[in-house]
Amino acid sequence: MKNQRTIISLGTIPIILALILSGCKTLQKVPGEQPVKEAEQSTIFFFTDGGLSSLKDDVREAHANQHKIYAVINFPGHTDPGRIIPLQMMIANLKEEVNNLVTNYDIDGLGMDISDLAPELIEVMVVEAMMLKPYLVNFVIWSEDEEYKSASVFLNEGMVDMIIPESKIARTDTKLHEGLANLHLNLKKIKPEQVIRLDLSHLFPESPGGRKLKLGQSNKSLITDSDGCVSFILTKPDTIELMTEAGSVEISTADWIVPYSYMVNTGGKTVRKSPWVEFRRMPKQFTDVPEFDLLCKTDYPAKVWINGDSVKQYKTGIFFKKIKLNEGENRVRATVMTYDSLSTFYEREFYYTRSDRKIAPFPLWIDEKSVEPVADIELLRDDAVQISFRGSLGQDAYVYLTHGKNPIKCMREDNEDYSRYRAELPLGKLTPGKSYKLILKLIPLEGSTDKQALEFTVQNIIKIRELVDFPHVRVRNENSRLTYNLGGPRLGGPIRSELEPGVIMKTTGKIGENYRVRLSSIESGFIHQDDVEMLPAETLLPSYYITSMSCAPSSDADVLSIPYPEPVPYEVFPDPDQKRIVVTLFGVQTSSTWITHMAGRRMIDLITWEQTTPCTYRIIVNLKTKDIWGYDLRIDGKRLVLKVKYPPVYDLSNEKPLTGLKIAIEAGHGGSGIGAVGLSGLPEKEINLDLSFRLGELCRSMGAEVIQVRDSDKDMSLIEKRDIAEQSGANLLISIHANAGGRGYLSVAGTSTYWHNPFWAPLAGNIYDRLLELGLKEFGVIGSFNYTVTRISQMPSVLVEQAFMSHAEDEEKLADPKFRQQMAQKIYEGLIDYLTAMN
Repeated sequence: MKNQRTIISLGTIPIILALILSGCKTLQKVPGEQPVKEAEQSTIFFFTDGGLSSLKDDVREAHANQHKIYAVINFPGHTDPGRIIPLQMMIANLKEEVNNLVTNYDIDGLGMDISDLAPELIEVMVVEAMMLKPYLVNFVIWSEDEEYKSASVFLNEGMVDMIIPESKIARTDTKLHEGLANLHLNLKKIKPEQVIRLDLSHLFPESPGGRKLKLGQSNKSLITDSDGCVSFILTKPDTIELMTEAGSVEISTADWIVPYSYMVNTGGKTVRKSPWVEFRRMPKQFTDVPEFDLLCKTDYPAKVWINGDSVKQYKTGIFFKKIKLNEGENRVRATVMTYDSLSTFYEREFYYTRSDRKIAPFPLWIDEKSVEPVADIELLRDDAVQISFRGSLGQDAYVYLTHGKNPIKCMREDNEDYSRYRAELPLGKLTPGKSYKLILKLIPLEGSTDKQALEFTVQNIIKIRELVDFPHVRVRNENSRLTYNLGGPRLGGPIRSELEPGVIMKTTGKIGENYRVRLSSIESGFIHQDDVEMLPAETLLPSYYITSMSCAPSSDADVLSIPYPEPVPYEVFPDPDQKRIVVTLFGVQTSSTWITHMAGRRMIDLITWEQTTPCTYRIIVNLKTKDIWGYDLRIDGKRLVLKVKYPPVYDLSNEKPLTGLKIAIEAGHGGSGIGAVGLSGLPEKEINLDLSFRLGELCRSMGAEVIQVRDSDKDMSLIEKRDIAEQSGANLLISIHANAGGRGYLSVAGTSTYWHNPFWAPLAGNIYDRLLELGLKEFGVIGSFNYTVTRISQMPSVLVEQAFMSHAEDEEKLADPKFRQQMAQKIYEGLIDYLTAMN
């Protein structure tokens, strides 16, 4: 081939004739599925030797005949007749030619003849092509043994998708669609995440071109082009280290989005260089989903198109469109034009295969992930285990145990393409101490053509033990959660109580890592094994009689003193509708004949009691008002002390109406806890902190003392945040978050507020009503919300979810500092409304 090449001006890349290639083989695979049958495509190769005038027509004719077209750039070597061409100039010229060919012609692949070619040019060609069309197949052609060695290095190091021997290529003057051999479709090996282009001109402002550097990861040598850019291929690391003449530069890639084309500023910070566009959300390359919402982003403002259709751009820079896929190959392009008329595009290729997404009943199947129970179980012989699983639609299902002979038939609930099978397994006939496993069995209905039954053995162990064999346990950690059940919401099951160290309880079972504990003859709870320690077998369960209680005022609260000589479990139930707080002690019996009420009480009206079971004692703390400012129940030596706080002193008619109040504000997440990420990449932790500061400054200007629970971008545990708020002596706590969820980018939206303790519901309602004045949609006031920081009784505590970061319009508002200031104002006004009602 060498003797056929013609050295030409770099100003043109002409095309010659169709060339035929055979002998390349690959297997197309769909991610997560079985390999599909090899797909083939007739492929035409064009060499650049003479003119581009017919290229568009040739491409159109080739595609009309279901052929692929791979273009081969004829590029001069290190020399040009009569002069030496600097490498950085060759790189700049090659980038221009590749950009022209990829932008203006609908080719399917791009390659170069390796002879007399600087290796750096191969990477430049591949990177430049994939920055616009990452699906293009990239290759080199070799003709001699030495060239084969170089080509093999390119292939083995992942710099090209394939290498082609010149001997396999024959030029022909036939029509494009005649005499063609086949290539397989999925030749693409280099991933978009592997190609990187960096503009380093800011690091070398006086002379950006011709700068030599090395990649710290591979010791690969690089040289900047005349614009100060480098292009290379590298498996994406967390950090790229560039060794320059002036020292090393570390560049974090953690927040990068393809295409990886960035400008590097001093210190290794990266930004996009205009014009640019990125795909933020897209389907897998091989998909059976017929449509999707393509999400893109560029600088605002710009004119934006997706597949040629003009679409709306939001101020966050995002734009999107629902794309419907045709069977087979689909190319999707996003195009942008900046306000100063600079333009670029990015185009991806997706393969859609139509499939029936319903799951056939045969061969029989069981969804292992749906099987419940999901953990080892130790229970009493009087217990029963609830079993459920999903499996083939409409069959008979049975459950039995290893070593067992009597299967239990399951109830069946039919759905579109599966059934849910359920059964209850009594444990009364099991042998104590013996290990059993569940066996699930599906049997085809009578008359089915498939007669093969299916059995699945669940690996979790089931045991029964006698009550005396279950240990007593003692709480060893602060804030140990005692829950009603093991429900699986994101924030954990509903909490009965947070116990202090020392409380002793009797276990009656264990499910996974959680002990079941007996509270009374009719009530139980669950506590994690890490929160307790086992006690010796001879340990007695604590119990005692209550004879007297006393209630009196103090300097800052009404105080109820409850005898607590033994470490029994207890819980507190808030009941604002009845204007009362209920304290329940388990293992306690009444002998109550003396309840003292001292004069001067401001919050507590009357103390009464009731014995609800032989060992369950309820103390009803009747209040003078439901408008309280917090309460706290603590162990203090041999007594439990309940304090109901007095209202703070404030005057809303004051020029600074919050004078006298201390307000704690918690900015959600922080540090490595980013929280939700908006459609544009906006991190929740940042807007939470910003709004917290704005609200804090507003409250401070109105006379309040403000405690910023998270005062910077740092990691903090939820318990740490709560402890700061509790120990600060604050009168109120407001937690700031932003929401996310729902399908599509214009579906679920709106603002919301949350409370855990029903005494604080009015505060959540007042703030919510004010936030709606900003034009935000309603998502509601949500009660019993189990967020650790606001799950406190010591002060009115609520959480604000500003709006949805996953909704384009909501995120656009949240990204606007002026809107966040308006939100701070509305939260403040809701707080004033609450204070007015409480006053």
